[in-house]
Parts: sequence; structure tokens; C-alpha cells
Amino acid sequence: MAFFCTICEQESTRICVTCTKDTCDDHLCTLCKSCSDCCPHDVQLEQRPSVRAAIESANHDYSEVSTVLSNS
Repeated sequence: MAFFCTICEQESTRICVTCTKDTCDDHLCTLCKSCSDCCPHDVQLEQRPSVRAAIESANHDYSEVSTVLSNS
């Protein structure tokens, strides 16, 4: 069974120690193990593209190539 981050909907395997919501590594504080909604620290979270964004980008690139090839 897959679990998804309640903040960004990326697949997650961790939970926030404060609210116990599913949380991905991008939204889990390494200092207190709380999600970014609960964390009291002022630490910039690492910004990585989501899996969904990468898939959508790849699908968009594929559709552009398909359009070019079908017009040839």
C-alpha cells in the first residue's frame, strides 16, 4: 500500500512525529522529524522536483515529438 505526503502528494515512507501525517523527505525536518507544517525551526527545505512534475514534463515532451513526427 502506497502512502503520499499530505503536503505535496509525493510518495512517502515517513510520518511527522507531531501530527502523524504522511510526509515525504522534502517536507520532514531533519532536526525534529516534524513535517514543515508542524516544525518550529526556520530551516529552508530542499526543493526537488516532484515525481508527478517529472512525469508530466516527460509526457509533454513526448507529445511534442509525436506532433512533429506526425506532421512530417
